[in-house]
Amino acid sequence: MHERVSVSAVSSWQWSFDDDLAFWARAGITQVGLSLRKCDEFGLDRAVARVVDAGVRVTLAETTRFRGACGTSLTNRPTNRSGLRRPT
Repeated sequence: MHERVSVSAVSSWQWSFDDDLAFWARAGITQVGLSLRKCDEFGLDRAVARVVDAGVRVTLAETTRFRGACGTSLTNRPTNRSGLRRPT
């Protein structure tokens, strides 16, 4: 992975914190944007310790209060048959 690339945990919204860490390790991702929702669900202190142990650099910590331009959140939008969120 190029050293200037950072992967956001929001791009894997349905995955758990552990799933993200495992994927980042397999893919060689060393810079990440964390989802504070996932960290809170996992336990913030545990999440911080796991990130430090994994050796990844946090480039951004993203809040769960995301709202799109039309006011919809990632959690209340309808899904299509594949489970992916549809634009509204």
